[in-house]
Amino acid sequence: MAVDIQPEFQVEWVEGNFTRTVTFLEETTTTKMVAGVERQYTTRKMVPKPDTFTKAVMIYYPQGHSIMVAADDTEQLIQLGVTKDPRLVDMESGDLVPEGYNLTPKEIVARKERNRPRSTQGGISVAMGE
Repeated sequence: MAVDIQPEFQVEWVEGNFTRTVTFLEETTTTKMVAGVERQYTTRKMVPKPDTFTKAVMIYYPQGHSIMVAADDTEQLIQLGVTKDPRLVDMESGDLVPEGYNLTPKEIVARKERNRPRSTQGGISVAMGE
């Protein structure tokens, strides 16, 4: 079995004319007379509006999907963790690989042999004279 270790994502900066939908809160205040007292009522509604941008970040994941985030949306980029270098992930188990962990072919063979059963010749029974 081959070890499949890959970076958790790959980032590519792209330029072009892109559109995203941004939702704004719109407030309207009305005043009404109720029982001789003037009352104010505030109504809020969410209004989607198209917004254009020219710089974006394409984020590719090794599982086979990707997303695009506007370059000016730094809060989202920080939340996704793409402002830092990608960590390495073992694609078989999903575990993070420790930093500085690179397997050479010799280490891969040693890792595979580690799980093989040992022979029953020799050992304590020979040392005790049984």
